[in-house]
Amino acid sequence: MRRCIRLRKALRNCFADAIQKYSQVSAVIKGFAEALDLEKYYDIYDISDLDSADASQGYKESDFEDVESLRTLKIVAARFHTIRKMFLCSLLALEANGEKSDFLRWTTAVEGLRELNEATKDCYERTNAILSEEECTSSNGRRLAMCVPLTRHQLSPRSRLPKCPSRPAARDGALSCGSSTRSPQVSEVSRRN
Repeated sequence: MRRCIRLRKALRNCFADAIQKYSQVSAVIKGFAEALDLEKYYDIYDISDLDSADASQGYKESDFEDVESLRTLKIVAARFHTIRKMFLCSLLALEANGEKSDFLRWTTAVEGLRELNEATKDCYERTNAILSEEECTSSNGRRLAMCVPLTRHQLSPRSRLPKCPSRPAARDGALSCGSSTRSPQVSEVSRRN
């Protein structure tokens, strides 16, 4: 229960930080975007003026009656989702003509993406620290210590794969994963070579 409350608080704080950062970068990129193209992309991605205004509010604790509730977390997550769609539309509405003015536009966009990447990575790491904690307890139920959070490398899909595929042992005595004994056929083949 305590971990769930801590996780909600961490997610809420991460969303608040990310919304603020995405709003700032999106506003800068929006300034370079073609207005007609931007409106078309808003229409394609179903972003209404009401959605845009709501998402632009960001997260302020004073706006919500119960900041600890799941409802508040859902609202903040929806705002974050809308801000990200608005940012995507701004990127899509950027013009690229091959002129010198493109350099400033796209350099600004790349720098904005780098900033958002750092902000998102920071939020990921803060949330991951809570998710990967395990309480170590003794036999009588007393808490001993907190386990070390897993790193991003340890959680990557590749690290979860076995070193070699697990398969049933062959009937003819061929090598299986992890075995150190050779079958007679393997020994005989290696002697010939």
